[in-house]
Amino acid sequence: MALIVTFGATAQFKSLNLAQTKESLLEEARNHQLPLANKSNGAKSANATIDILSNDGLTVTATITPNADCNSYYAVVLEPGFVEYIASYIGVSEAMVVTVYGQPFTGAQTVTLDGAIPNNRINTVYVCAIGATDSTVVSTEFTSNYIGGTGTADIVTTVSNVTNYSADLDFSINDQTSYYYYTIGEQSAFVDYGITTDADVVDYLISQDGRIYEALTGTVGSEDDPLTTGTEYVVYAFAFNRNEVLGTYTPGVHFIPGQGVVNGINDVEALSSSSVYPNPTKNNVNIASKANIERVEMFNMMGQKVSENSVNSMVTSVNVSNLNAGTYVLKVYTNAGVFAKKIVVE
Repeated sequence: MALIVTFGATAQFKSLNLAQTKESLLEEARNHQLPLANKSNGAKSANATIDILSNDGLTVTATITPNADCNSYYAVVLEPGFVEYIASYIGVSEAMVVTVYGQPFTGAQTVTLDGAIPNNRINTVYVCAIGATDSTVVSTEFTSNYIGGTGTADIVTTVSNVTNYSADLDFSINDQTSYYYYTIGEQSAFVDYGITTDADVVDYLISQDGRIYEALTGTVGSEDDPLTTGTEYVVYAFAFNRNEVLGTYTPGVHFIPGQGVVNGINDVEALSSSSVYPNPTKNNVNIASKANIERVEMFNMMGQKVSENSVNSMVTSVNVSNLNAGTYVLKVYTNAGVFAKKIVVE
């Protein structure tokens, strides 16, 4: 099987919808009937202008002004050339592609569109202006801002609710993370591909270049498209900061449909029963877990490690009286897995 399995919200960028089959996308396009979209050979009357105002890396804000002949319009942000490529690939008009992927609007508006690719990448805002007798696609480009920081990127991977055919996954990142990669596959497939170390996985993921820019939660497997009961799967995720420096990460999480998380890695029941208190705090943070706590680390919101303590107990305490007031991330390593908790120091 392929090593990368997508789930739920992983298609956060519209360009990832290339995974749709040609037939399904064509059917979706047919459902968007545009007046004379493929028939108007002369000058088209419906039109619109696009004025880019700002972007935060993942979203773009723009003012779209339709002309008097434009009754409504669709707008979307995509990779440059995406609309033209899809229109040529499936044999429909560019107007149809924009309406399939875009959001509908009427009248002059300042709109915020998500789906931009961040970190100094060129993106395109496409608008399909629809009139009574024709439709016109206009576009403009912008360069996205960076997201994340230059500190230590961090990602925590959790597997839960493992059934005979599915599992819930959660990828949590800190504010220094600019992007990350993840992969899910059968343990035997990694071996077959010669991928046996974390470094091998990182190299493989970089070669695939399937960057993810936001925290994700979703389900892999379903009754219609099940995972294989009794087969061991493993989930890997690696985060990078905006300087493309690899940060800290959860070791590969193994699970077996029909059995649950295995090898003591990310035992969700044990982790979910862990407690961290008081929060907010001025002096000490107490940690209690059903699993054995092996190490505790604290990071500031720049991703810098401010403390580290070795532990060999199910309860421990961390002194924070020497830290400046603010928000920190407490990362707890146990023999059942890793969990993170935001702590406010007063």
